[in-house]
Amino acid sequence: MKLVACAVTLLVFSSCVASKRLTDPVHHSSRRSSQLMVLAAGEAKAIPDADVRLTRQLNIANEILLRYGKEGASEALLDATETLNSVGQRLDGHALLSGWVSVAQIARRADAQPLATDAVTRAMREIERMPNVAERCDYVIDVAEEASHTLGAPQAVALLMKSGDWAQAIGSTSDRREARLAFASALFNLEDYDAGAAILRKEQDALWSSDALIQLASPGTMLASSNRRFDESARVNAPPPVEAVVEVAGRRGFSFSSDESSAPAQPVQQHRYGKKLGFESVFQGRSSSAK
Repeated sequence: MKLVACAVTLLVFSSCVASKRLTDPVHHSSRRSSQLMVLAAGEAKAIPDADVRLTRQLNIANEILLRYGKEGASEALLDATETLNSVGQRLDGHALLSGWVSVAQIARRADAQPLATDAVTRAMREIERMPNVAERCDYVIDVAEEASHTLGAPQAVALLMKSGDWAQAIGSTSDRREARLAFASALFNLEDYDAGAAILRKEQDALWSSDALIQLASPGTMLASSNRRFDESARVNAPPPVEAVVEVAGRRGFSFSSDESSAPAQPVQQHRYGKKLGFESVFQGRSSSAK
């Protein structure tokens, strides 16, 4: 009797298996979905537009990481890396650097450390290849940010110190000071105070660098906030005890007036200098990179 029951069970099971048709919907599982997404990233290699291709592959890698796991994300990132290596010259500087930074970010989140290291190292190399020295400064902060996470603080410090020299090529005084203030702030966040101060001293204006440090250290200071812009000739020719006013990073600075009726300085709004390069800012949810 038991043998008969087993035979009936097997027959029913076999008929159920046999009834599955090729036209049935694809059964979803994490493994299968991940593999199909990896195939989609590989299929994107044939997309003619380099920017669209890279954007698609990075979004696929991020989707796999968020939904299906780290291993598949790393596979998709290899396709994005191949795109950057093979057709990266067809991308503009912003998209190229954003691509390498994005690969590094997603790889780091996927615990693919060798891939992340190679990507951020390549981003640092690409910055130094840019012929327009002043333009390099636009991209330093986000590359240094990723370098600090992936390679460590010393590599980020080295890049920021180079950027302090590159900033000399920026024609506008206010823009140059804004850049150097941003680089110095990043160095202070990396706990390298000597390096940050050295960046500010490159302006060769002790009054400006002192005011910059005061604003960073104590934005709520009682040092009076000026109502007029700094005039270089007025500062040079003014006798001391006349109130001295400077412009810090394009914003009005402090005067050292003893007038207690002066209003307290307003907290400094930390300005993010340069262009964003991160995946979420440039590629996520887009069909091509955001300029």
